[in-house]
Amino acid sequence: MPAQVIYRGPTPPLGQKWCFVCAYTWKNAVNEKHKDQIDLAGLAEDTETVVIDAAEDPDTPPLEVAVATGLNGLLAQFGVLDLCWSHLNGIQLQTASGLHLPPPGGGMPGGMPNGRGPFG
Repeated sequence: MPAQVIYRGPTPPLGQKWCFVCAYTWKNAVNEKHKDQIDLAGLAEDTETVVIDAAEDPDTPPLEVAVATGLNGLLAQFGVLDLCWSHLNGIQLQTASGLHLPPPGGGMPGGMPNGRGPFG
């Protein structure tokens, strides 16, 4: 059985989280930089523990605090994530097929009596 590899990285500010994509990218960079050490751990005895301390490594990408929960196009398979401004997907609102939607908080489109849908 291979040795256990333990990572140490920077801690986000109290009560906050790192952006998922930033952390994902950071961890990938650490894995690449320490590839030889990780490969050797795979060959070591199971009683051994390998610690990779990259908490203050200047060669790793920056980590940004998550500011919103949303989608990221590159990692859509993970669903809704905690993201920074750089990794949060934006949307462009537009009219489709001539249907004019009310602004957020506005009234119901025509044909919706009493603010209800067609079934209720």
